[in-house]
Amino acid sequence: MLTIIAVLINLAVGLRMLIANRTYLHGLDEMQQKILFEAMALALGVGLVVGLSYESLEDIKLITYQPEIPHVIILMGITYLIAVVSGHRKYQ
Repeated sequence: MLTIIAVLINLAVGLRMLIANRTYLHGLDEMQQKILFEAMALALGVGLVVGLSYESLEDIKLITYQPEIPHVIILMGITYLIAVVSGHRKYQ
C-alpha cells in the first residue's frame, strides 16, 4: 500500500512539474522558446535512439549487464544541456 501511495505521489509531482514547465515555456520570448524546443527535440531523439539501441545490446549479448534507465536519462540531460548552450551561442 505504501508503494502505491509513493508511486501516486511521484506521478502527481511529475504532472505538476510538467504543468510548471509548460507555463515557464509560454512565458519566454520566441527565440528562447525556439532554443528550448529544439534542445528538447534533440534530447528526446537521442534518448529514444540510444535507449532502444542500448536495450538491444543486452538482448544480443554485446553487454553483460542489464541496461538501466538512469543511464539514458543522464545522456538525455547532458544532450539537453549541450543543445541549450549551443543554441544560445548560435542565436547570440
